[in-house]
Amino acid sequence: MHTASACGKVILCGEHAVVYGMPALALPLHNLQATATASPAAGCSLHAPDLSWQHCFNSTQTPDSAHPLALTLWEGLRHFGLLNDSLPAAAVHVSSQIPIGRGLGSGAAISAALFRVLAAYAGQPCILAETLAFVHAQEMRYHGRPSGIDGEVISRAQPLCFVRGAAPESLQIASGAVLLLGDSGPAPPTHEVVGAVRAGFEADPTHYQALFEAIGQLSRSARAALASGDWPELGQCLNQNHQLLQALQVSSPRLDQLVQTAQDAGAWGAKLSGAGRGGLALALCSPAKLAWVEAAWQALDVRCWQLVL
Repeated sequence: MHTASACGKVILCGEHAVVYGMPALALPLHNLQATATASPAAGCSLHAPDLSWQHCFNSTQTPDSAHPLALTLWEGLRHFGLLNDSLPAAAVHVSSQIPIGRGLGSGAAISAALFRVLAAYAGQPCILAETLAFVHAQEMRYHGRPSGIDGEVISRAQPLCFVRGAAPESLQIASGAVLLLGDSGPAPPTHEVVGAVRAGFEADPTHYQALFEAIGQLSRSARAALASGDWPELGQCLNQNHQLLQALQVSSPRLDQLVQTAQDAGAWGAKLSGAGRGGLALALCSPAKLAWVEAAWQALDVRCWQLVL
C-alpha cells in the first residue's frame, strides 16, 4: 500500500487582490491534512468515505464520471502513464481533515495527495514542478481563474509571499502570537465570488484597482510586521484588510460578526480569509488573549483551529 498526504493552507493577507497581481501572504496548516492511499485490488476504484462516495472505473478511454475527484484521479492516472493498456489494479482511498468550502485549500490538498500517491504507485519520482502544474490544472477546472496561491503553499508546505506570475518568496515569521481560525459556515463556490469581483472590476476598474492596490500595500506592511514580530501592527493590517474586503463586497454579516467579536475580546486584529461570503475568519491573538477570543467565538457556535506562529 502507498500513502501520501498534503496540508491545508490559510491566506493571512491579500486575497482577491492577488488575482490582479498584488502580493498575498499564506501559511501552511500542517495540522490539517488530506491523505490518499493506493492499495492492490481486483479493479480500479476511488473511495471517498468522508463524502459517502465511491466509483469504479471500467474503461481506459473515459473516467465514467464527471465527479471532481474522479476527474482528478483520471488526470493523475494519465499523467503517470497508467492508462496505456489497462486500468491499474488499485483501490484509491481519499480522506481529509480539511473542511470543504472554507478557504482552507481542501481541493488543492486532495489533488496534491492524489498526485503524490499515484507517483508512488507508478514507481516514479514526484517532481515539485509537475505537482504544481497538476494541482493548478485541477484548480483551473473548478475555480475558473485561480491565482495559484493554494497550489504553491500546499505543494511546497511553506509560508509564502505570492505574486501571480512571479516565483514565490519564503516568509520570515517571528514567534509570540497565535492565529485563531474560525468557521463562519458554508460559503458559495469560490468561482462565484471571484466572478462577482471580476464583474465589479470590469464595471468600475478605477475604483476596484484602488482597492486592490491598497490591499497589496497592506500585504507588504503585514510581511514586515510578521518578520519583526510587531503584532499590533500586523493586527492593524488585518483589520484594514477586512475593511477593504468589505468594500469589495465579499464579506457577510456572519463574518463581520466574528471579526468584531474577536476584536472586542482582545485580538490584535481579525479578518475574513479566502474567497469570503462565508467560510473562514481569522484572529491574531496574544497567548494571554487566545482563550478569551476562542471562548467568544465558541459562544457563537464557531468551530476553531489554532496556528501557533
